Formats: sequence, C-alpha cells, structure tokens
Amino acid sequence: MASPRSRASRSGLPEASGIAPRASRSGPPEASGIAPRASRSGPPEASGIAPLAEPDWYRVPVDRKVLKGLQRRTNRHGLAWFGAYVGLCGLFAGLAVAGFGTAWTVASFLAFATVYCFSEPILHETHHRTPFRTLWLNETVHYIAGLAAFKEPIRDRWLHAAHHTYTMYPAIDPEIDVERPPNFLWLCLDVVRIRFAVIQLGLTLRNAVGSIDRYTARFVPASEVRKVVWSARACVACYLAVVALAAGLGSWWRWSWCSAAGSPERGSTAT
Repeated sequence: MASPRSRASRSGLPEASGIAPRASRSGPPEASGIAPRASRSGPPEASGIAPLAEPDWYRVPVDRKVLKGLQRRTNRHGLAWFGAYVGLCGLFAGLAVAGFGTAWTVASFLAFATVYCFSEPILHETHHRTPFRTLWLNETVHYIAGLAAFKEPIRDRWLHAAHHTYTMYPAIDPEIDVERPPNFLWLCLDVVRIRFAVIQLGLTLRNAVGSIDRYTARFVPASEVRKVVWSARACVACYLAVVALAAGLGSWWRWSWCSAAGSPERGSTAT
C-alpha cells in the first residue's frame, strides 16, 4: 500500500508534511512549486527574492524514537477530536438559537465563538496532514476547516508552506501577523475578526472570478492555480448556500453574528 507521502505526491499537493522542502544551496530548487531561499553565494533565484542569510534556528533536543512516536497519526484520534469540535459547535449554536432574546444567548454565543475559532488550528494541522492517517479524511476535514475559517484551503496550504520557507522575513513571509510598527487600533478591532473575515472573503471572491491575487501568483505553482480557482468557487457556492438557507429561515443576522464573532485569522491580508 502506498504511503500518505507518495499518495500526496501523486495528487500534486505538497508533501505529506504539508511543507515544501527548502532548496539545496548548491543545487537547483526542489520540484515543490515554492520559491526557495536564494543561495548565499549565488545570484537570486527565479522568484526575484534577494539572497537571505539563514538564521541559526534553535532545535529542540528530542530523541528520534520519541519524535517518531509523537508524529504517529491515527484516524481514531483525529475523528475523536474533530467530532468533539463539531459537537460543541452544534451544542452552543443550538443553545444560542434556543435562548435567543435571553441572557443565555450572550453566554452561548461567546462559548460558540470560542470553540468555532479552533477551525484555524484544525486548518493548520490538516495543512501538515498530521491529524489523520488516511489522506482523504485529512483532505475532507481540511476543506471543512478552511470554509469555517473563511480561507480557501488549497491556496492557504501553499502560503503556509511559503511561511515555513521564509519564516519572519518582512515583505516575504505571507503569514506575519503584525507588521512593525504595530497598529494598536487594528489589534483591538481584530478581536472580533470582522476585518479579517471581509478580507479573506474578498480574496476568495477574487480568485473565484479568475483575478489571481499576488500571493497566489507568487507562491502557488502554475499547475495548481486552476485548482485554487475552482476551490474558491466551491467555497463561494457553500457560503451562498448557507446565506440562502439562513435567509429562508429568517435567521441570516444570527448567522452573521456567530460567524463574525468566531471567524479566526492568521497570516497576511495582502492582495
């Protein structure tokens, strides 16, 4: 039976870790589709990124056998955790709707938003393909988490791979949360994530109509861009279906409040 790594490679997605390999300093870039760091001694790579000095990253001293055990994946644990997430979201959303107009609604919405925002770490882990041993389970949850986080998941996976390649390099790392100097007004407003939700939805809409944003053009391989476009269209279709259902039930404004309160975000908002 083929390993998840080999199956991922055949699908054209990043390797089973979800992170594209760095380029060799003495050889050509890896066939990952992610622009590698430029060689220290050679000319800049085709990405147009100037040569960068490699930081002396700290490595946690973990025994290889222990590390292998920690990295072991099982469907049972992944389904248990994801089931708990969905169950709690459903529970608190139900309590919020059932008690609407009472003091319990506020507490229920806060509880719902607190649980809902964990779609972001779920999306992150499924980027790396760590929660499930079976690839299709990981990719299914990956897409659900992307929808919940208002992020098109294929594009976001490639941008996350670029983040690991160019970690904390200004103007290159696509997932720097706070630029320097920080805007404290935006930081306060971002507690409810409305700005981020609007920006991410705008990026998804833009890619859905074929107007590729600059980070997609920079970090997503040309062979994968069409997948991003169709995935963005699927996301938009899902959002429209939810809005139509909420409008039909007369509860669209409750859904908007829940989504805005719980919408998580990490990473760049650049277009």
